[in-house]
Amino acid sequence: MNTAAWKKLERAAEARLQRMTLDEKIGQLLCWDVLAPALRNEPARIVETTEQFHLGSLFVYDWSSAQISALTAELDRRTPVPVLISSDLEHGAGPAIPDGIEFPFQMAVGAANDEALAETMGRAAARQGAAVGVQWTYSPVADINFNRLNPVTNVRSFGDDPERVARLAAAVIRGMQRDDLMAATAKHFPGDGVDDRDQHICTSVNSLSLAKWRKTYGKVWQRVIREDVMSIMAGHIALPCVDPGEGFVGGIPATLSRRLQIDFLKQELGFRGCLVSDAIPMIGISSHVKADELAVQNVVAGSDVVLFCEPWRDFPALKRAVEQGVITEERLHDAVRRVLTMKARLGSLETRRPVPAVTAEELTGYQAASRAIADQAATLSRNMAGIVPLRLAPGAKVLTITLKYDSGTGLGQDQGERYRDLTVVDDELRQRGLVVDHACNDMSLARKDDYEAVFVNVKIVPHCLAGTVRMVGHLAFQFWNSVLPGARNLVITAFGNPYLADEIPSAKTMLLLYDSGPDAQRAAVATWLGEQTPHGQSPVKLD
Repeated sequence: MNTAAWKKLERAAEARLQRMTLDEKIGQLLCWDVLAPALRNEPARIVETTEQFHLGSLFVYDWSSAQISALTAELDRRTPVPVLISSDLEHGAGPAIPDGIEFPFQMAVGAANDEALAETMGRAAARQGAAVGVQWTYSPVADINFNRLNPVTNVRSFGDDPERVARLAAAVIRGMQRDDLMAATAKHFPGDGVDDRDQHICTSVNSLSLAKWRKTYGKVWQRVIREDVMSIMAGHIALPCVDPGEGFVGGIPATLSRRLQIDFLKQELGFRGCLVSDAIPMIGISSHVKADELAVQNVVAGSDVVLFCEPWRDFPALKRAVEQGVITEERLHDAVRRVLTMKARLGSLETRRPVPAVTAEELTGYQAASRAIADQAATLSRNMAGIVPLRLAPGAKVLTITLKYDSGTGLGQDQGERYRDLTVVDDELRQRGLVVDHACNDMSLARKDDYEAVFVNVKIVPHCLAGTVRMVGHLAFQFWNSVLPGARNLVITAFGNPYLADEIPSAKTMLLLYDSGPDAQRAAVATWLGEQTPHGQSPVKLD
């Protein structure tokens, strides 16, 4: 955005700021998550709370398009400054908006390595989200998956090459922010993926030297800032080379560090957009500060929006901090200006800009792009016995075995519930005239000798099991048993975590899809049977 256009937005934000009360200013700093099922069924309570605390934004997830539209319309009738509806649209509008198109995970985009497809994924998220009222997404993930054991990044990352991550993240941002339909958020500053910690459980640490950080993560952050990303999310991640965090056991998270958020990101790196914290209930920040001080210390350190606030606790705490000078007027006004400038850019400073419904033609194009990503991502990482492509005649009997955790949270739960036992694979095989037996987390059937092919399908994504992306316990034993010398035409396919070769080095045939959605399952079958050639290249080192 050129300087003149940016100055115009800033003037509009400043004019709005001057007309606001102290309570209205403080409310702009708070984003409340309305995730509880009871809240979803009580929109009047949401509106009432939003009015009471002058909340600037709300977070929704797993809300239907109709529910979001109805809530947005009611908020617009009752609030003087439009409330931004935010969500996690990391790979398309789905599953955050269940009736939206869900694209493959970002690592599949990295394997396809196609900027045009990445931009289309961003555009699809923006069009489908904004059309129903979601104007702010906490995506794309700009982390670099250096550590194969990192339990948070993995398939949510574009890969382990900083140049590729920077290039594809920029493409997604362009798609999202075209026509200023949606505010994209690059996350998680200063960069996850170095250690194997989980910010949900503790403060993770980016232990790179400053010189190494600048050549890797710094390259990504500078690229997304040049792309004029509207928002950046600070993670509960320490960067000791910039702020060693004296007095903090295990490192000071960026969300509590003025050096990282204000001095480094905003001043040195030149980020002029809105800085939102990662969720403050996460132990990566909450283990350092008492609950009633979280929002205050987060804002003092430089965050402009506190994510997953508790309005009844955090609003009065912030107001006291302003009145007592703990949060200076300069810090308060800088934060509010950044929020209001983003709203002005989105056309939602005074009244919300209407967005037309997504057309059938657009939907067709987005669905085609999702399929293309899945097809182009398919990576045959091992084919030592030359099994793929398989030539199976109609009537051939095959076995599919899904290995997965039975439950999960977040992304793990989404894919676990929506795609369960990878049954699209079975449907696709049957449509081709094959006779299919299926098992879940049980390799015993594979010991029978009457199958012409055995497909072991492993579905492991971040948050399937808290703290790890490895298979442990009973599931690990089942996986280790999947290498059966007597099995005919055995193919192991990773519908998620691509590092399975490290878990089972004796596997001779390994296909990587990086995702377990229907498009990925269809791409797997087409690749197994030689209907398409796997052109994907792993975006992470597997050796």
